[in-house]
Amino acid sequence: MKTLFLDIDGVLHPFGDAPVAFCWAPMLEEMVGSAEVTIVIHSTWRHSRTLEAIREFFPQSIRPRIAACTQGMGRYEGIRDYVEKHAIADYLVLDDIADFFPEDWPNLLLCAGETGISDSRVQEKLRTFLAT
Repeated sequence: MKTLFLDIDGVLHPFGDAPVAFCWAPMLEEMVGSAEVTIVIHSTWRHSRTLEAIREFFPQSIRPRIAACTQGMGRYEGIRDYVEKHAIADYLVLDDIADFFPEDWPNLLLCAGETGISDSRVQEKLRTFLAT
């Protein structure tokens, strides 16, 4: 099964002052569709909210797919630890900040914080990952 590591700010809504929270979540719902994918949250939201509270922000159909939040402070380190502990081979990381990850890391799908997953290039790459 595929795993999608998901950031929130700058991915599911614009990063910055007073974003419309989760305004692009319906796009994620449409792209995920019936794909066999597990979602793991690696956003800083995991430091201030429980997994159950984070799930409530998502469309109903996505909530059961949200399996966990990564642990630890660093995004990359938390993802690597989760991948190793759960022996995950097929995964993609959606984030808007390149500095948290190794340069040219093939598992990272970087999006602009202003456009997140509303960007057609990001949507195309995510759909390709989910379909293969």
